[in-house]
Amino acid sequence: MKALVIIVFVLFGWQSEVPSAWEKAINKAVSGHFNNEKVQIQFRLADQSMDDRPSPGIVIYDIMHDDSVSGYIVATSARGRYDYFDYLVIFNTDLIVLNVRVFEYRSDHGYEICNKKWLKQFENITGCGIHYGKDIDAISGATISAASLTGDISALCDYLSRALK
Repeated sequence: MKALVIIVFVLFGWQSEVPSAWEKAINKAVSGHFNNEKVQIQFRLADQSMDDRPSPGIVIYDIMHDDSVSGYIVATSARGRYDYFDYLVIFNTDLIVLNVRVFEYRSDHGYEICNKKWLKQFENITGCGIHYGKDIDAISGATISAASLTGDISALCDYLSRALK
């Protein structure tokens, strides 16, 4: 039987609502990590002063559990061979990857990166400094998208480690 997870979105700053595709993906991803607990997802404005943001469209959420931050959700886009794709990463407070989900893949080629089994290899590794083909297995038919996703997750982790200090 699946556990019931209550997720409350509390948004600050310029964003007035969570895009529905993101909300569904966040709900699915977070539900696997908290059992029967109330979790708040709070919007955190990405530091606009940092020139090295991995993506201008980066959205960061704090996962609040028992009035303290227990992790971060980062939703953003990365470039595949022909088109951008949207994905999210859940990090714990030590910037260990808990979950990666591709929730909108727009291209006809490279969609293999959406495979949950392939994405599972990101779990429980530090997101900083990971390399495609070394830390993350290559995937046939999605070389460019997979390399892009791996590099982007590493850049997100590096960005978060600096932005949270």
